[in-house]
Amino acid sequence: MNGFECGCKGIRTCKLCEQKRGIGQIIDIEPDVRLYWCDDCGVVRDECMEDKQRDYSGEKEDESMFNGSWCKMPCQPSTHPIVDLFGGIKLSRNFISKEEENEIIELMDKWEWKPSQSGRQKQDFGPKVNFKRKKVKMGGFTGLPSFSKSLVERMNALDAAKNFVPVEQCHLNYTNAMGAAIDPHFDDEWVWGERLVTLNFAGSTVLSFTMDEFDHVEIEAPLPQRSLVVVGGNARFKFKHAIQRCFVPKRRIAATYRELGDEFVGDGALREIGLELVHVASSFSGVPI
Repeated sequence: MNGFECGCKGIRTCKLCEQKRGIGQIIDIEPDVRLYWCDDCGVVRDECMEDKQRDYSGEKEDESMFNGSWCKMPCQPSTHPIVDLFGGIKLSRNFISKEEENEIIELMDKWEWKPSQSGRQKQDFGPKVNFKRKKVKMGGFTGLPSFSKSLVERMNALDAAKNFVPVEQCHLNYTNAMGAAIDPHFDDEWVWGERLVTLNFAGSTVLSFTMDEFDHVEIEAPLPQRSLVVVGGNARFKFKHAIQRCFVPKRRIAATYRELGDEFVGDGALREIGLELVHVASSFSGVPI
């Protein structure tokens, strides 16, 4: 774990602080029911033997994690009641090429990776937001990075991301060595809008969705290397999402783009702030804050 620093606070832990505190390694709690969202069929199906045998270690080539597809040709929808509530997620495999991926990772690694919670490292391009007090400041925000200009244009060509105008971009660096993860959570609904768009670099992983009403039930969604996922609708607002430690390979980087919420667009009360944020973000000349 040379070169890594612990940024954990409160109840959050990583392998580094677990060793220092002598509390033992935190193990992900296995759900009673694990369901799988198929990006080919767009349905949530039951777990099969192949799912249980899938390798998440990151020791093999990235494609081996998913065997190309989770589809059962075609998938039969699960009868679990949680399935009727799930929706609003779209996946685009191979959204970027290997060459683009390598170039972007090289650019990211030239910037400082700052310690974050649960073993992650981060780079932020966006305004300073106080979610509790509902205040937004520019706080040194100079725009999204230059490499995102062509990526955003490409996103807008997708039906699921049409008219998507991001004003915030967050990079999260996950490594197996640090036991990196992110707990189940909702993204803020005041400042951030309908869709969360994430590009997946360096390794494949799994995005886990849960609802408090259905304890110990998870819906797993594949995030193959170089894919783009759009999370909206119920998947965004009714389900918490997480990246579990057991699904993190040697390295995985997420670049998540966020658009503005209703108060900042159209006739919203904070539209003037929204216009300023869009103007700065769309300069595509930013550096991490």
